[in-house]
Amino acid sequence: MDQAEKQFLILAICNARSPKLALNGAKLVYHNDESWGEISKACFERAWEDAGKRNLLIEKSGGKVRWPERFDLDKERIADEANKITSSKNKSYEWGVALSTYDATTLLSIRSLVELP
Repeated sequence: MDQAEKQFLILAICNARSPKLALNGAKLVYHNDESWGEISKACFERAWEDAGKRNLLIEKSGGKVRWPERFDLDKERIADEANKITSSKNKSYEWGVALSTYDATTLLSIRSLVELP
């Protein structure tokens, strides 16, 4: 992964609504890349802060609030999501949303359809 890709991914994770979920999603896609350790370290503090806030909320709610489950999409919706990311002015934001939301199979399918910096 080149420097531009690393910076894009770090931006996508750190600016996601839930950096912890985005970091976990990125791990599903990029864990085999030699740059993963550097990316993970760069995003760790934001993800830790996010996890702390969510865990406190879960504790205060008595377990009624939970971490959201990841889900998969069918091929048509995967294509729609890829088009949404491709046509977006802020691709890092949209990729962060995807990393926070979808399962590994869906993320890999979306990633194969889009060209990210």
